[in-house]
Amino acid sequence: MEIWAADAYPELELAVVESRQAEIRFDGWKPDKEQASEVREAIGEQMGLVLEGIEPDEYLSE
Repeated sequence: MEIWAADAYPELELAVVESRQAEIRFDGWKPDKEQASEVREAIGEQMGLVLEGIEPDEYLSE
């Protein structure tokens, strides 16, 4: 994701942080609503491509 984001949004610095929450947060950056929505949607699409066919239950510990 970080490599993709560096190419797609060279003016931003994206750091992927492991979390149990399924949300995209912008720390230290106050984008306008339209830009934030665009970036969130693009990241969500890329995550969908990366995770396609992966079942979370197969990777979660009990």
